[in-house]
Amino acid sequence: MASMKPRLDAAQTQVIVIGFEAAEHLAVLRDRIQSPFRFVVDRDRVLYRAFDLPRIGRARTYLHPKVLGFYGKMATKGRVPNLRREQDRRQMGGDFVLDADGIVVFAHPEKGPEDRAPVGSIVRVVEGLR
Repeated sequence: MASMKPRLDAAQTQVIVIGFEAAEHLAVLRDRIQSPFRFVVDRDRVLYRAFDLPRIGRARTYLHPKVLGFYGKMATKGRVPNLRREQDRRQMGGDFVLDADGIVVFAHPEKGPEDRAPVGSIVRVVEGLR
């Protein structure tokens, strides 16, 4: 998504990353992935409920082949995942685009931890709003 920032800026779009972890944890993530976007904390998960984003089962969270592959790659590089107890890996997120009137014009609620909307799809929707 960061690589699309010039196109998003040209479309006069604001990207906001919303998380429910403590602000300092989100700041670490933002810095680690070098995100140019604004991060906002929703500790009470008000927006997660508003967008009907569910928590999923443990098996779907930890045993999906893509998730296992990700952790396997980390292990081969000698890296250990940061599995803090306060993290809720079962809480799904999503990608949403709202127009200037606050109407949802694109919605992609995650079905699992590996399920993200294609960035190109999001950018095309945003550019179509002009």
